[in-house]
This record gives sequence, structure tokens and C-alpha cells, in this order.
Amino acid sequence: MKAGIVAGIIMGVLNAIFDYVILNAFKSQIISSINTYISRLPVTSTSKLPSAESLYNASLVTGPAEAVIFGAILGLALGYVLGRSYGKIPGGTPLIKSLFLGILIWVILDVLLGLADLGLLGTSFYLYTLGLSVISLLVFGYVLGFLYGKWAEVTPQPGTHN
Repeated sequence: MKAGIVAGIIMGVLNAIFDYVILNAFKSQIISSINTYISRLPVTSTSKLPSAESLYNASLVTGPAEAVIFGAILGLALGYVLGRSYGKIPGGTPLIKSLFLGILIWVILDVLLGLADLGLLGTSFYLYTLGLSVISLLVFGYVLGFLYGKWAEVTPQPGTHN
């Protein structure tokens, strides 16, 4: 699990950087989406809400911080899954197994769940986030597999190199 935490924190830091880049690159679309959401709220509640610009500015701080925290939690969970299910995960080495986990998580969290952003923020935002998130999850998978191979007692499967 310690390999997962380390890999998760590294992924979280990468995601924090990527989140900051994405937030700045798509500032106008994000503020427009926030304004659209606010306009759909009941009239009585909108007077108590902060402006779209101030919500956006808050996300510049909270988004990257959440990325690091989520990365550590996801890393802990996937490190646990790798340790408990090592023999059942496809691949012959810890590196291949953890890269498989990284790609699987990317498909679930970013490709499938990211479709919700497609209608709200557009195709460019979706594709941009997919490209950056696959980088961070491949780095995560590599670091997880490398550290797991170093720190855990792993018996290589026949025909593979550990």
C-alpha cells in the first residue's frame, strides 16, 4: 500500500499542475458554465451566491489541492487492490499489472465519467483533459508497478522478467 500512496501523491501533484493549466486554458468556458448553472437556480437563492468569477478563482486553489488528496486516496486504494489481487490482474510483472490498473481507472474516471463534461464544457475541454489525465495515470501506473516490484515480495510468473 505504501507504493500506492507514493504513486498516488505523485499522480496527484501531476493532476494539480494539469488542473491549474486546464482551469486557465478554459477560463471563459468554465465561468460561462458556472453562470449558466447559477441562472437555473431559484431566484431567491442566487442573491446569496458568490459570483461565477469568485467561484472560478476559488477553484484555482481548491482544484489542485483536491487533486493531490484524491491522488493519495486513489493510490492507497489501488495499492491495496494490487496487493490483494496481484495474481488475478492481467500481466506478468508488477509494472504491467499496475499500468493495466492505471489504464482501467483512466477509462472509468476520465473517458466514461468525463462524458458528463462534454455537454457542459465542450469537446475541446473533454479531449484536453483526456490527454493530460492519461499522462498522469500512466505515470501513476509506472511508479506503482516499479515501487511495488521493489518493496513487495513478488514471485515472477513463468516467462516474464521482474
